[in-house]
Amino acid sequence: LGLRALRSYQADPKAFRVQLRSLMRASCSDTRLRILLPMVDSLEAWRWAAEEVDRIADAEGKKRGVDFYLGAMIELPSAVFEADELAKHVDFFSLGTNDLIQYLLAVDRQNPELARHAQITHPSLIKAIKVIIDAGLRHNLPMSCCGEMAASPIGMMILVGLGLRQLSLPPLDLGIARTFLRRSQVTVFEGLVERALSMNSADEIAEMFSDHYQDWKLDQSR
Repeated sequence: LGLRALRSYQADPKAFRVQLRSLMRASCSDTRLRILLPMVDSLEAWRWAAEEVDRIADAEGKKRGVDFYLGAMIELPSAVFEADELAKHVDFFSLGTNDLIQYLLAVDRQNPELARHAQITHPSLIKAIKVIIDAGLRHNLPMSCCGEMAASPIGMMILVGLGLRQLSLPPLDLGIARTFLRRSQVTVFEGLVERALSMNSADEIAEMFSDHYQDWKLDQSR
């Protein structure tokens, strides 16, 4: 709701260009730089940014797809509706769940009184994430997720069940996440998500996933 990321770059592109030149000069020939553009709200905004990136890259002797990849953070409702078109132009997607929840569900993350409304099992959120992941899969895009949703067992089940295979989470949560995912079956998560997509209550969806996780923990203790 403010002058952030691509909007601020379009208003004053100087800082953006300095950052891009620094990134290009810091990139090495033995690896590939990945540049992630945040707060992409439209295909038009993406095209503007991509042109800036390509222009700086040309000046620095770098080539997209060879020296670097360019991706979009999908975290705004407007980008959800543009996901399929964006997927034709980007090199990868990153799903930003924190802002997507905030903007899709109209929940200010800074207001503790609204915390109970920021439900990762909200039917609309699950459907929105499905649109994004389906678009990425159709176009064979690498996809990842960052945000608090990926760090919770229920969130992991939803994301993996929808088709995501790369999750970003805090180091302290890695141990249980690895154990849970390695000792679970993707098909089970897919089945739970399929059931969730036919449900209309966030609380009922949360209960279903929570029951599965509790059963899993019980199995591990035997």
